[in-house]
Amino acid sequence: MLNPARTARNWGERKIAGALLIDVKSAFNVSRGHLVRRLESMGIGPDMCRWVESFMTDRNVRIVIDGTEGQDRAVETGIPQGSPVSPILFAVYIPGVFEEVERKMGAEGSLLWTTWPG
Repeated sequence: MLNPARTARNWGERKIAGALLIDVKSAFNVSRGHLVRRLESMGIGPDMCRWVESFMTDRNVRIVIDGTEGQDRAVETGIPQGSPVSPILFAVYIPGVFEEVERKMGAEGSLLWTTWPG
């Protein structure tokens, strides 16, 4: 969320305020390794972590257009779309992304701040 007080203070100090907004377009395109590490950091047991890893491993897709089937293609990343568990796994995964951004960049929620001159 935009911080109006901070914006006004920076404007009053003749600083230019900039923000980076994060848009999550490919919501289910998550890294299997990052998701499993996120689950482990939350204290999720090894059996469930192995299940999630298995759920996201050795998957193939095939496109069918007007009854004509294409070749199977391996899928290396992402949570399977259409599964009832996928939105839950995404909800577990995405806060970890924002936490990592905040840790590395000094963010406020999903909004990163910087001002010039320093």
